[in-house]
Amino acid sequence: LREAGRIEQEITDKEIIAAKIRLQAKQAENALSNSTKEDLQEEAELRAKIIQLEQAKLVKQKEVTGQIQAFNAEKKAEDDRIAAEEKDNAQRDREAQLEQDQLDLEHKRELGEATLADELAFLEKQRLQEVSNEDLRQSEIDAINKKYNLEKERLNTVAVKTEKAKDKAILDSSIAGAAEAF
Repeated sequence: LREAGRIEQEITDKEIIAAKIRLQAKQAENALSNSTKEDLQEEAELRAKIIQLEQAKLVKQKEVTGQIQAFNAEKKAEDDRIAAEEKDNAQRDREAQLEQDQLDLEHKRELGEATLADELAFLEKQRLQEVSNEDLRQSEIDAINKKYNLEKERLNTVAVKTEKAKDKAILDSSIAGAAEAF
């Protein structure tokens, strides 16, 4: 568009220069001889032609500028749409990964495996996803961090209690076994 506008402007500029040269020639001719009404009319028409060409040049510049602006606006809208789509896809991917992690964690729990480290890692992923939102204020981020820290503390407390209960059960079993032996 810019190139077409530049070429159009060059052509119009050359037409204006040619019209000015014709006007100067006519003015010189009219100055050297007795000008007739037709000669003066032709001079006025040449002046009008120059004005018309300059106006056409301005109109064409305005049209090209408008087209360029419209093209740039369309391109920006498309770029914004693509960026938003990529952001949405990334968000969906993160959410899908969190869902998969949660399913894996639940499966491990069902199998009775030790899951504290996995649960803590999962909580950290969730926390990072929530605080990665660009629109959050610092107070909101702090609240999210506090919520996940409390959940981590709860998990650690449950793990400690479970470990103590397991140790007590082993100790009680050992004592019972020793008592039976005597």
